[in-house]
This record gives sequence, C-alpha cells and structure tokens, in this order.
Amino acid sequence: MARDSKENAVDMAIGRICAAIVLVALAALALFAVQNRQSVQIHFLWFDGTTNVCYALLSSAVVGVVFGIILGVAGTILFRWWRGRAH
Repeated sequence: MARDSKENAVDMAIGRICAAIVLVALAALALFAVQNRQSVQIHFLWFDGTTNVCYALLSSAVVGVVFGIILGVAGTILFRWWRGRAH
C-alpha cells in the first residue's frame, strides 16, 4: 500500500525536528567543551591520567552515542524477532 503525501510530509517534519535537536545539542556540547579547558585527573577502571575537560566530555559523548546506537539497533532487532514469533 502506497503512503500518501500527508504521511510523507509528517515524516519529513519529524526528521527535520530531530535534526534540529541534534544540531542544537552538538552546538551546546561544543560550546561547553571550548569553555572548559582546564585539566582534570581521570580514574576509570584501569585508566589513570590527566586530560582537558573538553576531551573527557567529548569522548564520553561519543561513547554514549555509540552505546545508544548499539542498544537501539539491538532493541529493534529483538522487537522484530518477537513480533514475528507472536504471529
């Protein structure tokens, strides 16, 4: 069944809103990182070291995004598998 133009327009609007939210969040993260350049000590599991706050913040954001993508994809796969078994 083909989708009508109204549904496509809604999907486009949702995509634009999500893109705008991501861009604002990235801009805020970059601004925060640039304003916080002092050094901090990091102690995490077996890692010990000193780095700038901006590098610690950006690296933790990247790790968070990667884990979010992995969990989102895994959840989608599990949902599709579960939905296929229910029918």
